[in-house]
Amino acid sequence: MGHGDPGADVSVGWRERLPLALLALAMVLSVWLGLSLNSVMTFYADEWDPLLSRSGWGLDQIFAPFNGHPTMIPMAIYKTVQEVFGMDSARPIQAIHAVLLLLMNGALFLYLKRRVGDWAALIGTVMVLFLGAAFEILLYSFAMNFTGAIAVGIGALVALDRDDRKGDIAASFLLLVGVFFSMVIVPFIVAVAAEWALNPRDRRGRIFVPGVSLGVLVVWWLIWGQNSDESTVVVSNFLLLPDTAFDAIGSGFTSLFGLATGYGNEPNQPNLIWGKVMAIVAVAIAWWRIKVIGSPPRGFLVVAAGLLTYLLLLGMSLSDQRQPTFSRFQLPLVIFILMIASTLLEGIRIGAAWLVAGTVVAALSINAGIGLMRERVEERWEPAGLYVRTWLTGTELAGADALPARELQLRMPVMVGVGDYLDASERYGSPALNRSEISALEPAELTWVDGGFINASGAGLDADPPASKPSTCRPAAAAPIELKPGRYRVENETKGEVTVLVARLGPTPGTNTGAVLPGSAAGLNLPAGELAEPWQVSFEPGAGRIRLCGS
Repeated sequence: MGHGDPGADVSVGWRERLPLALLALAMVLSVWLGLSLNSVMTFYADEWDPLLSRSGWGLDQIFAPFNGHPTMIPMAIYKTVQEVFGMDSARPIQAIHAVLLLLMNGALFLYLKRRVGDWAALIGTVMVLFLGAAFEILLYSFAMNFTGAIAVGIGALVALDRDDRKGDIAASFLLLVGVFFSMVIVPFIVAVAAEWALNPRDRRGRIFVPGVSLGVLVVWWLIWGQNSDESTVVVSNFLLLPDTAFDAIGSGFTSLFGLATGYGNEPNQPNLIWGKVMAIVAVAIAWWRIKVIGSPPRGFLVVAAGLLTYLLLLGMSLSDQRQPTFSRFQLPLVIFILMIASTLLEGIRIGAAWLVAGTVVAALSINAGIGLMRERVEERWEPAGLYVRTWLTGTELAGADALPARELQLRMPVMVGVGDYLDASERYGSPALNRSEISALEPAELTWVDGGFINASGAGLDADPPASKPSTCRPAAAAPIELKPGRYRVENETKGEVTVLVARLGPTPGTNTGAVLPGSAAGLNLPAGELAEPWQVSFEPGAGRIRLCGS
């Protein structure tokens, strides 16, 4: 019968392949969701550092730390994409980040599958694919420094499952690659070091497994890292570590089960208490399971070492801007929780009823996660993406009147000059809006264009008023005054400050450019740039003796 029932072989093969087929489908859907939600985004915040601040391909441009991290691979990727595809669109870099996310989740699936089987591994991996609480990592392309390090870190642990020389070499290489992504690889180096210490195989012959990456990290720090003033470690945070760790683990469970809200930066997340309750229950179950086994499994100790290291790093860098509940920290927390759970469940046959229950929980979590991602995109990503593009549009419209030394002011990690951006956009293309897109903007969005123009050109008040020509002076009206580009003198003959606001494309009264003190005069610079529209100038308060002089 073993040779005469091909239908049974086909049925078994189909059942074995189904989890992989479902995982592939989930991965395709996650990529589609991420790219569709990211369609509103251009380069943002940290992404401008490799694009504008690190011109050239010298060692310092690649190896210099970013926020205290070694980010050689992300920097090289951004600079290569800039050279090959230009800066017109962020789509190429978003696609690369999506690939790294898939590699990370593929490695997680392999790790979980080895311990709990295909179906349970599928459930856990799909929950991570749509982890809404980690939207900052899933949607923000520069977060490849996180996802890349996590992907190769998990891959190193998967390689060590071989428990042979080839696995050791692969793990060592993957950890080394992780060093070139970010410090997020450190918990995985510690985990691999724990595996090396606990594995009865020849330790002397295997020291290279954690040693190579650790050595390279130390060398990088001695040459580049220690010269950085971007370290976030605060020694006084040591006493807060227990509370920080409890908050972090609680937020990890809150995120895993789709209960997270907002950015994760609320002082007291409404559902964090449920995550903390689940964390306490999970610890109790883990203690019971270890007691049944008789001793902690080696895999449990390995991953626990990684989690504890991550919690230590998170706790020591605690600040108002780096709370353990923030979105950017949820992905590693959830992954470590799933990996630890799998090490304790290894050897247990997970029945169909439990898998069905897990599927229902995963479906609810995924639904909530997608909803949270859509909410964050609508409330944060779309306005941020449009703000950047409109501001850059105004910057470029300043044209020959742009002042190269002025700061671009786009919430960047370092100061970038207007001239640096204009040079890059001339060479690599521009993500700014075209004329037809400008005409479709709402009035408030046109104010952002004006803001970019004013910032780049220095339009508005200055402390160097031109000489007064009586023939050109007239009392300023209370209503907005239409003025052609040029240079003017504003004389304040009132007993109070007078605020001067200007608008070009946006609605009046426009952008506040400063105030003229009582009894004094100031210059008003209104550059032409590449716009034909006149300026609209308003004075607040409008009443009183305010004189405007100029052509």
